[in-house]
Amino acid sequence: DLLAFFETRPKYAKLYLDIFCGKDLTAGTLSETRALPPSDWWYWGEATYRTDTKNEIFYVNVPETLEESWHAQAGASGLTLEKGEMYYITFEASCNGTGNLELFTNRNDNGNYPTVQISAFDLTRNLTKYSYAFVMTGDTHDDWSLCFNFGKGKGDFVIKNISISELK
Repeated sequence: DLLAFFETRPKYAKLYLDIFCGKDLTAGTLSETRALPPSDWWYWGEATYRTDTKNEIFYVNVPETLEESWHAQAGASGLTLEKGEMYYITFEASCNGTGNLELFTNRNDNGNYPTVQISAFDLTRNLTKYSYAFVMTGDTHDDWSLCFNFGKGKGDFVIKNISISELK
């Protein structure tokens, strides 16, 4: 029974109403929002990366679709994510070509990179606001990274106004 499910899980009920029914989350439901400006990001792989720190935008040019999505990547490290907690990520993005973008979390665990919460977005030419909510299934650590993979796309990507909040 759907009602019984939501009665015992108020965070999921709020998430369902806010995201799937088209309402915006209100400030009272989120913990402090952490902005992730371009200066906090690292860049790796077979692409050209440029940042505009004044306007908090980063640009990625992927001239050709790559063999693996992670062959062009950007990430912000040092995030504390707790197992079982719900998080809400927002960002604006566009691409003038094939806008295949993956969003995920991972961390370096002695040379292994456990990856959780993968979501894919098909970007348009117009700068659009995207959001993604997830329950952290990985172990609690203070060294998680929020990452974007660009390698299965092609063209000029624009990413701005990235933030993460814990959903209360």
